[in-house]
Formats: sequence, C-alpha cells, structure tokens
Amino acid sequence: MNNFEGKSKNTVKIIAVAAAVVVVIAAILFFALKDRPEIGEKSTDEQTTVEQTTVEVTTEAANADVTEEKETTTDTTETKVKEKTTKERTTQKTSKEKSPYDKLLDKYRKAVKDYKSGKGLTYDAHLANDDVFFGGDIKYAYVDINGDSIKELIVSSNECVVNIWKLVDGEMKPLFKDSCFGRRADVNLCQGGVLQVMVYYGRTNECGFYKIENIDYDPVLFDCVVRYGSFDESEEPVYARFDEQAPSDVSEVSDKNIITKAEYERALDEYKSVAGINWKKL
Repeated sequence: MNNFEGKSKNTVKIIAVAAAVVVVIAAILFFALKDRPEIGEKSTDEQTTVEQTTVEVTTEAANADVTEEKETTTDTTETKVKEKTTKERTTQKTSKEKSPYDKLLDKYRKAVKDYKSGKGLTYDAHLANDDVFFGGDIKYAYVDINGDSIKELIVSSNECVVNIWKLVDGEMKPLFKDSCFGRRADVNLCQGGVLQVMVYYGRTNECGFYKIENIDYDPVLFDCVVRYGSFDESEEPVYARFDEQAPSDVSEVSDKNIITKAEYERALDEYKSVAGINWKKL
C-alpha cells in the first residue's frame, strides 16, 4: 500500500506538471497567433511603406501635371509675345512707310545723284524740263496754296522753281500737267490763292496770275501782263494786259490791250507775296 500510494502521488505530480506546461505553451501560441496578420492582410510596417509609396507616386504625378501645365503656359506666353512682337513690327513698318511727298523727293535725290555721277537721267519728265537743274542748289518747301489744309510741294533750284506738286488721291501730280517751269521761269506764291508765274523769253517778260480754287485741276489764268521788248535798243518796250493767255508776238497785240509802263508795274505789285516760306535743302 505504501509503495502503491507513493507511486500514485508521483504520477499525479507528473500529470500536473505536464498540464501546466501544456497550458503555458497554449498561452504562448495564442498570444503569438493573435499578433500575426491574417492571410492577405499586411503588417503595419508594410502598410506604412505602401502608403508612403502611394504618396510619392501621387506627388510625382501632381508635379508632372504642374510641370506640363507650366510648360504649356510658357509656350502659350512665348507664342503671345511673338505674335505681339510681330504685330508691333508690322505696325512700325506701316507707320514708317514713306509718304507720297517723301517718295517724290527721293526721285529728285536720285536724279541729282545720277546727274552728278555722270549717269544717264532716269527720272519723271515732270521733275524738271531741263536736267541742268539737278546740278544746282535744290531746295523744297510745303505750302498750302489754296487754303484746303493740304500742303503742296514746291521744288526749286538756284532760286528758280522747278515745279509745284499737289497731292491727289494719294499721288503727287504736277500743278501744271502739260508743262513744268524751266530755268527762265520765276514763280511767286501770292496771298488769296494766287500763283504768279513770270516767264522770260528773248527780251520779253510775261507775268501770268493764276487762281487756284481747287487743286484737283490746273490753275486758271485770269490776269496776264507782258513787257514786249526788242533787241533793237532804239525801240521802246510795249506793255500790254490780258485776261487770257498773251500772244507771243507784239504784232498780234490789240490796241485795247496796250497799257502804260506805270500800269504794268502796278499790276506786278497788285498781288502780295506769301511771306515766311520755310525752305529746306534737298
């Protein structure tokens, strides 16, 4: 009995110890499996890494969009700047385009250059009726002859008017379309829209007064006085006055047109010259 009881007690102790060990192992396994993620579930560290990666990718995409938008904006801005610059250059070119007056003066300059260099003259026949003018001291002035606020261009050489030009429909045209003034002509602008043209031929001086009412057509001759001279020193000059073109020969002058020397001189002073013309060198 005593032996049996001793063995029984030892067996119970062993079973108790084994049970305790099993409990401890079970507890350890329980807590270990509790902290372990299930299949398909990521750990906290892995989730953090994924979230960081997602943020980085999203940030890169956003930066790419911003960069692309910035590049597009830059391209659009550069295009607008180029368009504006082109427009400004076009506007400047248009604003700097030469006027009809300057274009005509350029023709005179070319004629002068050709004349002085010995080249053949290639100019408009109305620039001058004698090429010798292009070797002189050429000057020009802008004068509103008929008071319509549009200035005419007067060109002279060695104090002798070469021609007077008017602006018609954007083009320069000679005031007298059938002829231009020669070296023996003296043109004087008078008050009241009157043009005085003194022409010398032989010993005869013819002074015509032209009314300029409308610059679109030739001036109208309304008064003319002539001193008919003779190469014969013994003969006295004959003075005459007309309201139309005067005859070139004194033999064709009617007695009713004959005037005295005093009347002739008063007629020349009847129309006062326009003062203060601003002449410029070509």
